[in-house]
Amino acid sequence: MFQLAFLIALYSYFIFALGLLHLLRRDIILVTTIILFLILIKTFLKQFINFLLTLKVYLMSAKFLQTLLFSLITIQVFVNLVGALGPELAFDALWYHLTIPKIYLQQDFIFI
Repeated sequence: MFQLAFLIALYSYFIFALGLLHLLRRDIILVTTIILFLILIKTFLKQFINFLLTLKVYLMSAKFLQTLLFSLITIQVFVNLVGALGPELAFDALWYHLTIPKIYLQQDFIFI
């Protein structure tokens, strides 16, 4: 978990540094994000496979009720993620919270 937090912090500081150096462009951000995902996949692939194998063993040995409850919780998590990760459509959030980052992206750097 520390590795994940460290990588995300490193990514956010790198994006901030790009903004301060007037290099905040979509192509550079895209390349940086792809590199981050490749590092995350390399770092956590073995742990993810072990988790899936453990989950498979658990689900095969679980009773019907446990499997049903796990399925319901998984569906609920999916529904909540769709709502949380979907685009914000309300005027308030788009106008008040995303105006400054939009200006930074239009100008290609972070300024005061």
